[in-house]
Amino acid sequence: PSRSALGLYVDADSAAIDGPTRLRIQIGVTAGERYAGQRPAMNVAVVLDLRTAATAETNARMRALLLALDRAQQAGDRFSLLVAGRPGGLLLAPERFRHGPLQAAFTSLFAAEQSTIDAGLNVDQALRAAMRQVADVDAVVGGRIVLLVTPAALDADVDTLANTAHHGALAGIMTSVVAVSEHAATPSLDRLAQAGQGRRRVLRSNIDAAAAIDDELAMAAKVVAQALRFRIRFAPGVKLVEVIGSRRLDSEATQRVRVAERSIDRRLAQQLGIKADRGDDDDGIQIVIPTFYAGDTHVILLDVLAEHAGPLVDVSVRYKDLIHLRNNVARAMLSVASGERAAGPLQRNVLKNLLAWKVSRAAWQASYFLSRHDLGQALYVLAETKQLLRGLRHEIEAWGDDSELLADETMLTEYVTVLRTPPVTEVAHLYLAESLQVASVRKLKPIQEH
Repeated sequence: PSRSALGLYVDADSAAIDGPTRLRIQIGVTAGERYAGQRPAMNVAVVLDLRTAATAETNARMRALLLALDRAQQAGDRFSLLVAGRPGGLLLAPERFRHGPLQAAFTSLFAAEQSTIDAGLNVDQALRAAMRQVADVDAVVGGRIVLLVTPAALDADVDTLANTAHHGALAGIMTSVVAVSEHAATPSLDRLAQAGQGRRRVLRSNIDAAAAIDDELAMAAKVVAQALRFRIRFAPGVKLVEVIGSRRLDSEATQRVRVAERSIDRRLAQQLGIKADRGDDDDGIQIVIPTFYAGDTHVILLDVLAEHAGPLVDVSVRYKDLIHLRNNVARAMLSVASGERAAGPLQRNVLKNLLAWKVSRAAWQASYFLSRHDLGQALYVLAETKQLLRGLRHEIEAWGDDSELLADETMLTEYVTVLRTPPVTEVAHLYLAESLQVASVRKLKPIQEH
């Protein structure tokens, strides 16, 4: 898109149909690379999760992150440090967030004799305290961030933490998560970042901490649209089978989405003068995305049954255009011809995105079976999906040497090989289940690794 923040596109996996046909329809939204460039002054509160003993490696990554944040400070920034566990609470206020006090804090926090102390605030209490720390200072859109740095998966606390992050997002405070251990790279952290309308990162090396911090701070300047609301309406004779990889929200979850959307609507009216325009729901299927960044792309896949050729679907997305400071709407329609027509690159792109989802689902299902030590079912799911990819590569000439499909096929082959090589212990089952879970998430939502 060149004259607006977002572009909207609709395609199907068939160029033409003859009579009742099952189709996959792809709705794609993309943002251009244009954004503000210079990042604004930021108000960031870092929460270190130190409730349990950490390794020297994870401690080094935490230290590297904080030093990188100190080096990234610019005029007007307000950074603070809070701790969950020992000693708990606010450790460094903004006026003391600089190199000397940070080094002193490291010496105190990572002392060997304190490595097993579990006291002070829990993670949710520390998260709430961090939000209070950044709430009182005005900031631009995306300028208030709580950054949770953890070596743990937080599975037991995720419901409470996600609720806290959600309420922070309503107040314009994003919650992002940095995992400093591979064992923390689980869907629970994705859920927390999603509820807080922030990002989840994995720091695998302390030497890459500066890139992770620079990218996190720069994201405030890259917000190009907020409060995206898709409306999807089907033509007569078109029936929805499912929104692939999604689910219908219950009344409670629907209300949370409405409240979050309206909070963005009111906040942007106050801060940027973009007229508030969100009230009742639209007709048709609705999907809401809180924030969209420059260069991002998002895909929605629909499985439908079309009784005949012709118009199939009408899609619109209303959004707050932060480039042009106005309410904006993008629209697109899809019709398919009658008869037979060979699939082209657009149709193959829809099918390829469907395959990406199938690979992700297969990895997730295999992870589930392995976590219950059902080796046979795990092998069946992985082998079946591998054969599907191999068959399509042979059937579709353009995919014969496709690097992405080859990489997926190789990954599945390696898992199958490992699982068929005895002895595969129960401990190995659990390790591989965790690995497959991460592979599933990464296939659809690439992790920002640093």
